[in-house]
Formats: sequence, C-alpha cells, structure tokens
Amino acid sequence: MELDAELTALATQEDLPADLVRRLLQHPGARRSVALLRQDLTDELIAEIIDLGSVRTLAANSSVPARIRARFAEHPVPSVRCAVAASVRDEPPDLSSGLIDLLAEDPDIFVRNAIASRPGLPPALRERVVATLEPDSPLAEWMLEFSRGTHTCPPAAPAPPPLTRQQAEALLARAGL
Repeated sequence: MELDAELTALATQEDLPADLVRRLLQHPGARRSVALLRQDLTDELIAEIIDLGSVRTLAANSSVPARIRARFAEHPVPSVRCAVAASVRDEPPDLSSGLIDLLAEDPDIFVRNAIASRPGLPPALRERVVATLEPDSPLAEWMLEFSRGTHTCPPAAPAPPPLTRQQAEALLARAGL
C-alpha cells in the first residue's frame, strides 16, 4: 500500500491514541480523514484542525459536537455552511431543527440545496426551500438529482486491519511525522 493511503487509513483507526492522531494532522490526506471521519475528536484536536485550514472538512463530520456545528452554520464561507447542511443529523432534535431552519434560509443556493436534499425533511420545508432553488435551471436540476436518489457512490473498500501502536509509530516515522 502507498504511504499516503496507509496514513489515511491509520487516521480512521478507532482505537488510535490521541497523540498519534495529533501527529497525523500534519499530513493533508490523513488530516482530511481525521476531520471528516473520526467520532472522538476533542476540543483541542478540533481547534488544531481549524487552525490547519480544514474547517470545511470538519464541518462535514456529523460527529462534531453540536455547539461547534452551530458555529459552522454561521461561518462566512458558504462551502462550510454547505458541509454542515449536508451532514446535519437529527440529534439533538431541537438543535438540528434550529440548524436546518437557519440553513434553509441561507443566501447560498448550494446550502439551501443541501438542506432540500436531506431525507426526512418535512415536506412543507422541502417545498419552501426547493421553491428558492430556481428549479428550471440545469444547476438546480443536477443538484436535485441527489435528493431523488439517482446518484450512487461506489461501494466502500474494506478497512485495513488495525495497526498496533508500534506499527503506527513506525508508519508515522517513515512518513516523517
């Protein structure tokens, strides 16, 4: 396996100690995997990921604490708000419903589309948001295909076997991290 792919795979290993996760943040591919997929991010790791410029990827992680996702929903960069809109989950219901309402009114069409594409969105809210998407435009038609389920992704590759701490340390050393 290629070094970059090995580091990216290591970044998603569930039992990886926090000090090794922190070292992985210095590798762009591994940092993206950490930001997007890890469910155990501490406030310190989140702050470090933001400082390293991966806020959009972090905003797409539905496991980031709700108070931080609420901050991302008001971020000045539309792609960050779009990432939140695409990944907001239903728990806790009062917070997610507030985020959904806020993002449904977003000035950016891509953010509103991400909300309109959510499964389980109340029909009245979906109709209200879709009405703002200029549904006759080719761009809106392309975006709405996602909510219709006509877009498919390839099946996920099997996860590699977990590495021991010693193996992980050796891999990080080989990468200069």
